[in-house]
Amino acid sequence: MTTNTQTKPCVSFTQWCDSLSFNRFHAMVMGLAALILIFDGFDAQIIAYVMPQLVKEWHLTPVAAGSMASYGFIGLMIGAAGFGTFADRLGRKKGLMIALVVFSVFSGAAYWAPNFQVFCLLRFLAGIGMGGAMPLTITLVTEFAPAKHGPRR
Repeated sequence: MTTNTQTKPCVSFTQWCDSLSFNRFHAMVMGLAALILIFDGFDAQIIAYVMPQLVKEWHLTPVAAGSMASYGFIGLMIGAAGFGTFADRLGRKKGLMIALVVFSVFSGAAYWAPNFQVFCLLRFLAGIGMGGAMPLTITLVTEFAPAKHGPRR
């Protein structure tokens, strides 16, 4: 009775991913990531186009108009730091999905803001989601990219 003692070498998940060639899955991940980043950037910059109308309608001072844009960027800064830590515990994919829901819901709700204060609060909350979505998207794309097609550790 003879036994075959030949064993295959152990391969880690990272090594297996790195050995893959660029395929349809990678293209889909990159396409979805591009859409997320396009809408994230659009949402961050749209305030410049709606601000003149809001200044007229709500009779805002220049200082109030400037602070309206700042609330979104403050939220963006907090979201970038907070969602990174949150996603390390919960998982990057779930963290990204939550960030997308946060920035989508609050950006959409800003359309119906009845006054300056509510609009600023909604922009701040949307900024938290936008700040989380950008780094998590880039991280996920980098993790799924085969080593020969992207930066690696």
